[in-house]
Amino acid sequence: MKPKVSRRDFLTGFFKKFRSEESGFTGLSPILVKADRSLEQGDYRTAIENYEIVLKDEGEDVDILKKCGYAYFRLHEFEQAREYFDKVMDIRPKEQFCLLYKGLSFAYEGNLKQAVEEWKSYFNIQKPIIQRTLNAIIALYEAGEEQDYQEVVQNVEDAILEQRKASSS
Repeated sequence: MKPKVSRRDFLTGFFKKFRSEESGFTGLSPILVKADRSLEQGDYRTAIENYEIVLKDEGEDVDILKKCGYAYFRLHEFEQAREYFDKVMDIRPKEQFCLLYKGLSFAYEGNLKQAVEEWKSYFNIQKPIIQRTLNAIIALYEAGEEQDYQEVVQNVEDAILEQRKASSS
């Protein structure tokens, strides 16, 4: 008599075989694991180089495109970041992460009009702190209130950090 193996056990056993033993990452590719680790450690150049290799080998993956855009964003290379975010939004038009960071990239450049346009499409009830901050910025902008772009950037960055803390606790 053959031992019974559930589909779940079969699939998890199959994927465990390919996962990197020394990492907690779920990426199947060692290059992807290295890229994720570099991104996590703030080594954005290395992350981008490795993500680009994966994208070249495996085609456009939404999560990798987002991570690559985020790495460029953190390097303050906003035009390149927006190119990646746009690629994601070609696949997923209302991708909240991309709308948030694309708007923030415009704000960093002092273009609040374009930032607000991006943030008007942002709607994420799972991230109420960020949502509330963006709503306030949009309301002030539409009311004609003068806002310092550096203060807007700081408020959004603070909201992102506060949301991360709230989500992890």
